[in-house]
Amino acid sequence: MINRRTILSLLFCLSCGAAPLAAAPSWDALSGEQQKALGSLQSKWDALPEKRRENLLRGIDRWQKMTPEQRKRAKKRLKRWQNLSPEKRKKIRQKLKRFRALPAEKKKALRKSFRQFQALPADKRKKLRERWNKLPPERKKRLQERVQRMSPEQRKAFKRRIKRSLD
Repeated sequence: MINRRTILSLLFCLSCGAAPLAAAPSWDALSGEQQKALGSLQSKWDALPEKRRENLLRGIDRWQKMTPEQRKRAKKRLKRWQNLSPEKRKKIRQKLKRFRALPAEKKKALRKSFRQFQALPADKRKKLRERWNKLPPERKKRLQERVQRMSPEQRKAFKRRIKRSLD
């Protein structure tokens, strides 16, 4: 059985990036269901920063709308997150912050590239990761800058060359 602290941590993680609520209500204004889910926070709820309370409420809302399969996946991801070192978490947060600062079209392109990468067979993904990890940092940076300057057509041709090199 998952403990209350884990659920609260999960709810907080799930709430990141969701649309803001009007205002975080006081403890007495919460529904019975919300109070039950946040029970361990009752004594300090009203003292929490409003943003934190909003995040927790968004997390509860998202959690309640999830299917059992989605909840299972979320718990698994939370466990993986909790097992990361603080340094690794910090790096991930920094990457997420940079991603959120990107224009919408760049985010869309990155999501598309990620889906394409995920669609590759496991062995090809492994080869790509190995090739990338072997590159020196300065080469990685030059490659990233070069790809960013490419037109969509050039980028497609570049991806085709990479794909062929994996076969």
